[in-house]
Amino acid sequence: MHELIALTRLSLLQFRWVYFTFIAAVISSPLIALVYPTISSTSYVDSLLAIWISLAVAAGFAGVTLFDFTQRGDLISPQSGCNHWLLRMPVASWKIALTPVVLKTVWFAMMWGVIATIITINNVESVPIFGPTLCFSGGAIGLMATSWMPFRRGWHRLIVVPIILITAYLLLCLIAVAPHTHPLWRTVINVSGPILSVVFYASAVAAAFWVTQVARTSTLGLTSERQWAINDATDSGLVQTYRDPGHALAWHEFYRSRNWVLRAMAIGVLPAIVFFGAIFPVNEATVVMAFIVFAYVAAFAVGGTGDMLAASTTTAFQTYLLVSPLSTVRLAWTRFAVRVSLAAAVYSAIFVAFGCAMLWSTNRNVWSQWATYGHSGQRMLLAGSIRT
Repeated sequence: MHELIALTRLSLLQFRWVYFTFIAAVISSPLIALVYPTISSTSYVDSLLAIWISLAVAAGFAGVTLFDFTQRGDLISPQSGCNHWLLRMPVASWKIALTPVVLKTVWFAMMWGVIATIITINNVESVPIFGPTLCFSGGAIGLMATSWMPFRRGWHRLIVVPIILITAYLLLCLIAVAPHTHPLWRTVINVSGPILSVVFYASAVAAAFWVTQVARTSTLGLTSERQWAINDATDSGLVQTYRDPGHALAWHEFYRSRNWVLRAMAIGVLPAIVFFGAIFPVNEATVVMAFIVFAYVAAFAVGGTGDMLAASTTTAFQTYLLVSPLSTVRLAWTRFAVRVSLAAAVYSAIFVAFGCAMLWSTNRNVWSQWATYGHSGQRMLLAGSIRT
């Protein structure tokens, strides 16, 4: 098997649960669209298109982490975030970098193509595809390169991440305002927007190739998986004593998952709160989109540690837990309870986003209309049940 084919299969298979989730959502979208006309004045077709746009946007958020060979979610760790097992394999560095670069670019081209097509058909106004696709995919590739880059001080990574996000956002704004600017500046903006997008995308791709080579040669780039396990289990500054083995296991699971939760909060939750709380207006599409995005971020927050451990070993359980005197039921239920609790905590941030959205009077009016429609629907159902 060719190395690029093997890397592509590895990249696709490690996130197969995401594809199954979106496929199930697309298949069930015609049934979900049947509920919309009962709570709003939109037609069935408009509701279905709104759901498809929401799914495409959620898939775009997912594309930030999809197809990535990231091993750890610790943003403040100086080590490279690229899978150390993969970096040790006799595979050329450019092949390791090329696989997620191509897959991310194709993914964002497909998702933005769906969104742009639906908007163009409904608004009879052409939506640019080339520039935004490069901005989205370039931003995702830049974040991947930042995660793979070994830093002498891990917190430097937290400075680079917002710079990439702000740059991509400003380029999108430049492309979006081009049709609405003064005719004297419109030509300049129409030309400079795509050119700057190409430069941004090319810089991100070049950084990904360069960072992969640095991660394999830098003294901070690689650390053995065994040393990671020892550090996680025996960190002298975080030793705790528990009388109940279940409590000790729960602390162990939380300690190992904390970095993925922090990454989800920084990359997913905070931008989502800004988008849904201050930028996007409240309507059927944005509400469904918010539920999907926060659900994905919550699943990502608790699913990364075990997935990446399973990619480098034969099981998602640590070997020292498998040989411990704890029962299988205790191991399974404790891990399940901890991950469900963390996912619920991350997902609860959606109430913060909706609370911020309620600061705007137009959004409060929309909620009031929905409440009125819902109350009227309940009265109708109650009246019908009484007649029968």
